[in-house]
Amino acid sequence: MEFCNILKFLRKKNNLTQNDLADKLSITQPIVSEWENGEKYPHFEALLQLQKVFNISMDELMGVMDNAVLSHFFKIDQMSSNGTLSLTELRKENSLSVDELAKILGISRNTLKNWEKKGIPNMDKCKILIKRFDLTLEQFLDLM
Repeated sequence: MEFCNILKFLRKKNNLTQNDLADKLSITQPIVSEWENGEKYPHFEALLQLQKVFNISMDELMGVMDNAVLSHFFKIDQMSSNGTLSLTELRKENSLSVDELAKILGISRNTLKNWEKKGIPNMDKCKILIKRFDLTLEQFLDLM
């Protein structure tokens, strides 16, 4: 992953606007925008601040070392923004069989297969899915 994508993802994951992040770093919003667009890179002191803001190692921040959790959420975010996020893809991305996810949700295998084809009707089960896969409501609604 490139630094610009990691930064943008971390900012959004932490519910920060570019202005919010700029304020935390005592810089201006256009600078954050340039970083996220890959036009410029932060100086070392700013990287140290970013590392602290997002509680991530420098290697992970710079994309040198893979962070499994970050990669997982980044892929889900990309799938959502590309319009390819589906319950089936989400299940497979998490290496879960139909039977395993059905058991987690407390539903039958046939019900889950039906949801994967037609959408999810039960809100209590929706809450379990959102929590289990650490989705935002927007990402979850994209599944529907």
